[in-house]
Amino acid sequence: MNQKDRSFLYRGVLFFIIAGFVLTRLSSVDQRQYPWISVVDIIFGVCLFVFVLYVVSRRATRSSDASASSRKTRFDFSSDSWFNMARLAVVASAVLAVSMAGILLLVPPPGLCPNWHLPDRASTPLWGMFAFLTVPTVAFQVFLIVRWNWAARKIIDESAEYPTTAPVTYTLVMMVLMAAAASQVPLVFLVSRCWLVP
Repeated sequence: MNQKDRSFLYRGVLFFIIAGFVLTRLSSVDQRQYPWISVVDIIFGVCLFVFVLYVVSRRATRSSDASASSRKTRFDFSSDSWFNMARLAVVASAVLAVSMAGILLLVPPPGLCPNWHLPDRASTPLWGMFAFLTVPTVAFQVFLIVRWNWAARKIIDESAEYPTTAPVTYTLVMMVLMAAAASQVPLVFLVSRCWLVP
């Protein structure tokens, strides 16, 4: 680990200690007196999650770059703008997923959605939709970003049997964007059915 990585790690540890202290202090405050505290908790939680995602993606990118350079890969698929677009979509999707989890955990449910159940005939729980739709699709997106070159080579190997004219990176980006849209369906239901309905 070089000096730059070590200083980045120390700053990250210091950030976690400060954020943990602030979150502990905020959780002990009476939220009926200060209702904005739950929003601050959500913002801190989202910042922590984004920082962890950044550290993990940076570490995975470096390890994949090191292994790729040792194997002398033929082509690096993560060096184009398609990869940057996919990475931005994954970060946005993860931030929205963490925001929804924060809302479900920290904000009291409105009268239209008691206990965060949708006002439909089946009384669909938003936690179930979040656990079975949002979490797996965000995990799939993160996996694709971390293993981008591997997924591109798999598509190339499979397309030998079924030829296609679409570029490999375009196909991967479309997979990431569709997963990002699907992962936000529970959040759309939460906003449209629990808050926007008069």
